[in-house]
Amino acid sequence: MNLRNIDLNLMLIFDALMETKSVKKAAAKVALSESAFSHALARLRENLGDVLFIRRDNQMQPTALAYLIAPRITESLLLLQQALDASKGFDPTKDEKTFTIVANDYAQLTLIPPLMTQWQHLSRGIKLHVEKMDKQALTAIANQEIDFVIATPFSGEVPSIVESQILLEEPFLMIARSNHPGISSDQTKPISLDSYIHYPHILVVHWDGKPGTIDEKLNEMGLKRDVMLTLSSPLVIAETVAKSDFFAILPRSLALQLSKEFAITTRPLPLPAPTHQSCLYFHKTRTQERSYQWLKQHFVDISGLVER
Repeated sequence: MNLRNIDLNLMLIFDALMETKSVKKAAAKVALSESAFSHALARLRENLGDVLFIRRDNQMQPTALAYLIAPRITESLLLLQQALDASKGFDPTKDEKTFTIVANDYAQLTLIPPLMTQWQHLSRGIKLHVEKMDKQALTAIANQEIDFVIATPFSGEVPSIVESQILLEEPFLMIARSNHPGISSDQTKPISLDSYIHYPHILVVHWDGKPGTIDEKLNEMGLKRDVMLTLSSPLVIAETVAKSDFFAILPRSLALQLSKEFAITTRPLPLPAPTHQSCLYFHKTRTQERSYQWLKQHFVDISGLVER
């Protein structure tokens, strides 16, 4: 079939119906009346020699041919949109753009506030939607459902279209309440390993369920800390530590930030531990988009300002 005989708008019709499985919803998505949408679908069916969609159980179910061609049509439309976006400039003081990212609690507390401090001088049309971490975040980047992910390194398979770079790498610090009986007044001096083991601990639960690196090190030494509480929110962890004899471990920048807001103090760990990494995950074919480049560089610049 000659491409010159195909109206590109019909590909938008196909893509919308493939996504929604509803003529009404697909018509709204491409800003057409249901009647105009149905006429366009009829033209597409005639051009491709296939009904493409069959009404079944109140949905428009794709045929085998529709399933076969859908991934490439969707990808082609995305590439075309990216090419058009790359051809025009981006002015954050005037343009309108909504970005969607997925970020863990650490990134939300350390990077988003300073980012918003800078953004208050931009166009009110520049908006950021931040979602919580989940295991499908990288797939969402690959499918261009979201723009970026900021998280610790993924332990599973990363889609080939997704790349990453380290934004922050830093040591961990232990946090304890001010005037804790098990620590000295010297903030630069680690507590003894015996004291570290003696007092109860809060285990910071990672979104992907990975075990704590500290516990792995202790296991190698034949030791075990007394974990009495597991939490995921750094704010709740800091509040709990400030009102108890619990110890907890956080990345240095976050521990220092929270020590200014809660009645807690920080100490070096009494044993060697791996560093904490925060990575920026992005779609490698979108780096030519001006707005995408702008936000990516913004995250890099902001990470350089974080106290570590």
